[in-house]
Amino acid sequence: MQLIYKLMQLIYKTWLFRTCYAKLTLCQREQGAGSREQEEEALFRKIDG
Repeated sequence: MQLIYKLMQLIYKTWLFRTCYAKLTLCQREQGAGSREQEEEALFRKIDG
């Protein structure tokens, strides 16, 4: 039972991350921001803290 719960949590976090990432890149593209490499770098900095 514990394993199923952890698996669900992992799937949810992955889905949440992908959704947020998609929204972030979409917003930045609309604003005409820099290259994709810069976007990814900025995102990973936010995650690492």
